[in-house]
Amino acid sequence: MYEEEFLNYLKNIRLYSKKTVASYEYDLKDYALFLEKNNLTIKDDNDKTLKLYLNYVYDKKISNKSISRHLSSLRTYYDFLKKENIVTENIFKNVNYPKIEKNIPNFISHDKLNEIFTSFNDSDLDIRNRLVIELLYATGLRVGELVNIKIKDIDFGAQSIKVLGKGSKERYVFYNNTTKEVLKKYLVVRKKLQKKANDYLLLNDKGTPIKEASVRKIIQTTLMKCGIKSKITPHTFRHTFATDLLNQGLDLVNVKELLGHASLNTTSIYTHITNDRIKEVYQNTHPRAK
Repeated sequence: MYEEEFLNYLKNIRLYSKKTVASYEYDLKDYALFLEKNNLTIKDDNDKTLKLYLNYVYDKKISNKSISRHLSSLRTYYDFLKKENIVTENIFKNVNYPKIEKNIPNFISHDKLNEIFTSFNDSDLDIRNRLVIELLYATGLRVGELVNIKIKDIDFGAQSIKVLGKGSKERYVFYNNTTKEVLKKYLVVRKKLQKKANDYLLLNDKGTPIKEASVRKIIQTTLMKCGIKSKITPHTFRHTFATDLLNQGLDLVNVKELLGHASLNTTSIYTHITNDRIKEVYQNTHPRAK
């Protein structure tokens, strides 16, 4: 019962994506099995329950990343339960997460980007498809944020877009002059695609908003057309956006804001792939390096 209320809270109040809510649901079902197996209830909010659960989750032989996700889900769940006066304590509040090895993000070389952007023609759907990829690279948007852009969110004069990101946090992202020109062409195409009144920017050939799966298909179709065999996803364009901005000298705090990260620690992973830029700056600035 509490699980359903919590998931509705995430969906309707926190406005979490379907994928995120599904992850929480999976973790809560697993926790419910743990409680049942140990003859416990959600109101057994004590150290014994916590110790038993930690033994349980570490014995599952899953990755540290998965363990951290389980613990994070339960910390948020118990916060909700405490606010609703269902439990007296959040037993997961001070639990330390296991150390996670950070994978260096993949990014797309400028040669491959050029191949991708020059592969489109002037057909209606190619203009739309190019805009999809231009926006991913120009703004660093998450795919879920991209498909939810509405016309009213775009300030055409300032070349900015208001985005509702994770945790219902609003931010502004900006697009360049190249993207501006593609957007201008697409808005003409959009009038042809639109069958019923709706304010979503990106439409499919039926006139309805495109889905996240459609964006992935657009990318894969484009890669096949270019003969590019590298694994490239919508998030790879986001990684490339962040990497290029850091390499051009934008500071980490501003990149964090553009990406919509809650923590600077999340953004700092991109510093692993800007070593060449750091070396170049060092060679050009340190008095003894010249």
